[in-house]
Amino acid sequence: MGGGGFDIHFGCFRSPTDAVYEASKATNERLLTCMDWTFPVTKDSYVLDLGSGHGGISHEVAQRFGCKVMGANISPEQNKMNLAEAAKLGVGDLVDVTLKNF
Repeated sequence: MGGGGFDIHFGCFRSPTDAVYEASKATNERLLTCMDWTFPVTKDSYVLDLGSGHGGISHEVAQRFGCKVMGANISPEQNKMNLAEAAKLGVGDLVDVTLKNF
């Protein structure tokens, strides 16, 4: 997965020693914090993740806020990986994904 885990396409490198994985996690943290500031996310929220890919941010949203997340993604293979990882992380009951080309 390119060393970035399930979030391989973006990253905020906070330190010269950060690898892709650390940069990805730092970016996810900022994104989740901003999302919660904009419109507070609770366990009753339902979050849509367009272009969810392998589901990295969907999993983090479910873990952090305990809410349901619906991913929409074009790749059946990535969708299977997304759901498998969600189950492994204990958020399989909160994360779902649908095959969509938007």
